[in-house]
Amino acid sequence: MAGNHGAPVSGALGRALGVARWLIPLGLLFLVTSAVSCAILEASQPSSQVEPPQLVPEAGEPSLPQPEPPGLPPAEEVFRALDTEALLDIGYNEPGRIVTVEGTVVRTFYAEESKGEPTFLDFHDPYPGWFMCVIWEEDRDSFVEIFPPSPESYFRDKTVRVRGEISIYQVTPEIELT
Repeated sequence: MAGNHGAPVSGALGRALGVARWLIPLGLLFLVTSAVSCAILEASQPSSQVEPPQLVPEAGEPSLPQPEPPGLPPAEEVFRALDTEALLDIGYNEPGRIVTVEGTVVRTFYAEESKGEPTFLDFHDPYPGWFMCVIWEEDRDSFVEIFPPSPESYFRDKTVRVRGEISIYQVTPEIELT
């Protein structure tokens, strides 16, 4: 028979093959362990988003201010709903000024039997003399669609921000919501 397929290999070649049989499985185990470790490490790291490069104006070019993101009003002062003195001052002395007022709606009332069927959002109880918001009949349906089941139940006990013109009704500052 030509060839010695089943016969043991002797000498240096035999020792090398014996060591190779032992090292090859260890090498594969090392490679698999390393790959799994890298995958776990990558999964545990938060993904980093690449920031777009900042364009630097060339010498002599004016730098333009960055626009506000759409939908956000420019930064402005927010008045507390219970700061009646400041709100009255604005209502009396700065007619037409648009302001932002923040507070918790503590009392609501839908006066469906009154002229104009107003819905009142009060920020103080008792309400006379304190800031309030009014939703008139012609705007009520749009509020009901957006804030079901009704604005008086939806907004009660919620902290809200409203934006509009301060008007004064019987020494009470108010914003009409549309």
